[in-house]
Amino acid sequence: MINDVQLAALSNWLGSLGMVLIVVYHLFSVNAKRIEARNNAASTAARGGSVVR
Repeated sequence: MINDVQLAALSNWLGSLGMVLIVVYHLFSVNAKRIEARNNAASTAARGGSVVR
């Protein structure tokens, strides 16, 4: 059987892991939008269009 101390340690560890995963998800999400915008600008420049920065 799991005691109170083990349950508290497990819940703290899982909560911390969840917060880290949320931060990592948001970092990937923001950078994906920037990379997509950069790729769109590069493809526009390659076709001879103007690039607005």
